[in-house]
Amino acid sequence: MPAVRTIAAVLVAATIAVTGCAIYSSRDQPTQRTDPTTPVDRQAPIYAAVLRQYLTSGDASFGGQRFPRIFVLDHAVASVGAPEQPAAGGGSVPAADRQAITRALSDVGPVSFVDSADAVIVDRDGCAHVRDRGILITLGPVDGVGDQVRVAVSGYVACLGASSLTYRVQQASGAWRVAGVAAWGPVS
Repeated sequence: MPAVRTIAAVLVAATIAVTGCAIYSSRDQPTQRTDPTTPVDRQAPIYAAVLRQYLTSGDASFGGQRFPRIFVLDHAVASVGAPEQPAAGGGSVPAADRQAITRALSDVGPVSFVDSADAVIVDRDGCAHVRDRGILITLGPVDGVGDQVRVAVSGYVACLGASSLTYRVQQASGAWRVAGVAAWGPVS
């Protein structure tokens, strides 16, 4: 029976890592959907702000742990947000944006973009985990227009180490900053 529980836990954690989830209350529902013409010059600073907050604030429930390796999927995943209200869009994060994000987060840790979870998730003794004691992060598309947007993010460390949430991000004085958590998703 313990083997069945372990397999079930791995499947649940993998589902969270690949699809992510966040739960919106009715008052937190986005009123504007993703702008399909999100300028490239806006995407990199928004994602950099989201990743910095997620990795350094303790919001991710990893106890302020600094990861020796930070892996980020090289494409946004539309289903990272709440299943009943996923953000539209998704798609590849352009190479110039990936480079800008990596530079912006050089003080947080080494960021590497990967094309799939399979590139970094390994299994040891029945508990799938990210190689090199790292974290795998999945970003949702930038959801909204103007100077206030939402971005869903999920992180996966191991079979019982995953979390997801959606941030409110706003532009003030020419810089994008996380203004708060719009919705908390599951934590394992």
